[in-house]
Amino acid sequence: MCRNWKKMSALGLAVLLGCMLPMGTMLAAEEDAGTVQETGINSDFDGDEIRDGETILEDEKDTEEGKDDNENLPDQDNPDQNEEDADDGEAAEEADADEEENDGDEVNCDQNEEESDVTEITPQIKQNVSAKAAETRASVGAPEIVITSGGQSQTFELGGEITYEYVNHTGRSFDVAVSRDGQQVSFSYYLKKDSGKEALEEEQMDDSLTWVEAVSSPASVLLSDNGSYVLYVKAEEDGNVVYKRSGGIVVDIQAPQVIDLVDGNTYPEGTIFQIKDANLESVIINDQSVALSEDGKYQVTAKGNSTSCVIKAKDKAGNETSCSISVSGKNPAGNTISQSGIYSLKAGTAYQLAGGIWSVGGSRTVYQGGSSFYVKADGDYAFWKNVL
Repeated sequence: MCRNWKKMSALGLAVLLGCMLPMGTMLAAEEDAGTVQETGINSDFDGDEIRDGETILEDEKDTEEGKDDNENLPDQDNPDQNEEDADDGEAAEEADADEEENDGDEVNCDQNEEESDVTEITPQIKQNVSAKAAETRASVGAPEIVITSGGQSQTFELGGEITYEYVNHTGRSFDVAVSRDGQQVSFSYYLKKDSGKEALEEEQMDDSLTWVEAVSSPASVLLSDNGSYVLYVKAEEDGNVVYKRSGGIVVDIQAPQVIDLVDGNTYPEGTIFQIKDANLESVIINDQSVALSEDGKYQVTAKGNSTSCVIKAKDKAGNETSCSISVSGKNPAGNTISQSGIYSLKAGTAYQLAGGIWSVGGSRTVYQGGSSFYVKADGDYAFWKNVL
């Protein structure tokens, strides 16, 4: 466009110079024009057209790049075409602008996608790190709890029925060691007294229990008083929480008590007495084991044909007690002796022996049942019925 304007300025300058030339010069120009006409150039073209033709001829000498520029010049003879070309040019420019904008959008989209990928990867990375940490903890292993007492294993899972061991002395303890991969681990414990039959479950292992932090591992928990005990142990390391419990231990340093009888005294046969012990295991009267009663009550009986009675009681912890008494006779109902035992008889009173063969006191004499007899002095006499 700029080069064409230069050419048109040159043409205008030429016209101005033509007007200023002398007439002879103008005539010479006409002769030259005639010469030109003889050469076959159309004489109908005016000077401007010739100069236009000269411009065209000059354009033909331009380079290929110049031709391309001329193609973009406005057509003076066809203004409508020029307007169409201008519209086409503007459309092309808009298309180029749109394309550049689209390219920019694509770049932005690519950038957004990259940013989105980073946003999505970040939680995944965190998850992978957490999973790796969990794998590391799992590979390291959870703490191992070992509970012993008296050299015997006392390590159990939570819950279930408690099995008790009974000891008759203080100084017994639970010994606890907690380790992980050979390294000692600290722990907490809860010593429950009077535990009953059922152990606590894991959901009961909360802050309502009185947990005690162990000073070191291994450690011993001393049982210093009468009672039943179960030890609960908690160990936590790197998020791994482990619980274990011991078996039950009953500390019982008290022997069974015989109530209502005093050792060495005399009591009528059939006297009721009581044995008290929370962990009573056995009762023996005159070397004969008797069934344990629910209410703990028993009767005094004579030993054979003697007037003595020996009572022994033992609890589960091994504590024992013994009581020896003398047995006085009882008055026979209807003055008839019908079963073995000690009877209080009075002199001058007739008594009847029930059927069978009987022995009296330490005498070797035997008596036939169904007969009457008397005693010479008041006193207690032992009768026993012989079994044939």
